[in-house]
Amino acid sequence: MSSIQKQELVLFSDHSVISQQLFLGEHHNIIFLTHRLGTSSSWLINALVEANILGTPYSLNESSSAATTKTGARSSRDSVKTPVAIASFIHEATHFGASLNKLNIDSSRFEILDLLTDFVARNLGKPSDKILSELLQRFAACSGTILLEQPELLMSLFCISSDELHLKFITPLAKKCSLLVIVSSVEGFDNEF
Repeated sequence: MSSIQKQELVLFSDHSVISQQLFLGEHHNIIFLTHRLGTSSSWLINALVEANILGTPYSLNESSSAATTKTGARSSRDSVKTPVAIASFIHEATHFGASLNKLNIDSSRFEILDLLTDFVARNLGKPSDKILSELLQRFAACSGTILLEQPELLMSLFCISSDELHLKFITPLAKKCSLLVIVSSVEGFDNEF
């Protein structure tokens, strides 16, 4: 009597996860994803990368998986085909590399910027302007989609205000790419003092 509910990940009205409309013209778009402690946003980050590179998140969407099985190969004809850069302040590069390799995504289609390893040690004592400027330089070659995980940690690590973070890092970063996806934990914002 039990039946399994089948659901597909669809975020835009054109029934896509990453709409082609986000990459048309000279627009710069930002998507802000939040999560809570105890939940992981990694599955959604992986799905967004997969959708950006392959056109749909085959690992999640049932009809896409069935179509893949029937045709025997993943078609990239509907693919957004933009370069993807993934940067995280809480996960090492190997975290995303291993996840995306399990999804059989060609590693030449994405770049992982490790912002965790030795980041604080390399930047301790530097002025915040220099830290943010050097961070922006790390994204110099990124023009398609950038997924940035937990940039709000910069505020507590280096006493940077939210205005400074936004004006000197987030806004210039968004202007470098067609789509900036910011993944953030809401736990730091839920505290009532």
